[in-house]
Amino acid sequence: MVERFAGFAVAVLFGTTLANAQAPLQRVNVKTGQSVDFVTGGTVRVSGTAGDLNIETWDQPRVEATLTTTEYANAGNRDAVKQRLASVDLVVEKRGNDVAVEMKPPKRHFWGRWLHGATNATVECRVMIPREAKLVVHHGDGSVLVYGAAGDIDATTRFGDIVVQLPEPARYAMDAKVRMGNVYTDYEGQYRSRVLVGEKYMSQGEAGAHHIRLRVGIGGIDIVKMAADAAHGL
Repeated sequence: MVERFAGFAVAVLFGTTLANAQAPLQRVNVKTGQSVDFVTGGTVRVSGTAGDLNIETWDQPRVEATLTTTEYANAGNRDAVKQRLASVDLVVEKRGNDVAVEMKPPKRHFWGRWLHGATNATVECRVMIPREAKLVVHHGDGSVLVYGAAGDIDATTRFGDIVVQLPEPARYAMDAKVRMGNVYTDYEGQYRSRVLVGEKYMSQGEAGAHHIRLRVGIGGIDIVKMAADAAHGL
């Protein structure tokens, strides 16, 4: 009798565990956003971000940032996961003539868990800026896309890619460097490579040229031209 009961208990436990393992995970999504007015001639400064950072331009005199964090969890863990995702804070505020867009880490080291694969969360940040604004980006790990910005750009990321799509016609002075990876560009200039390690690209701009400075630790840099009609259609 004891052996039968033990066998039954094991079967129930195994079946419950198997059922939980086979239960589909549910998508947990948290989205937040803020916006502030922008002063002509100022700089948009983005810092503390990780994951996918998309910076786009518009004709509005305003900076708007949206943060979307997503993770998959079982039904019994949804509330805890949602609370953890909501702890990733996005701040958009005026600092003098500049606007700061900053992601602040939560109390329980969300970035540490994310970087070490302890969570399957995805982090996406979308920032809309005035087309002529100057832009400074200090990104952590992940990709940066800058689309249609017509002012000076200074962007860095530790691990990932930077893709910059520049409006035409315009004049640019460029300085792009990857410690481990490659630089691709549609523009003429000078390359300097270290075999199988990294690459640097520079171009001298004419008077009044916009300055583009890009730095990547491990990854790549793409600097591509936008068609004139595409730039005006933003």
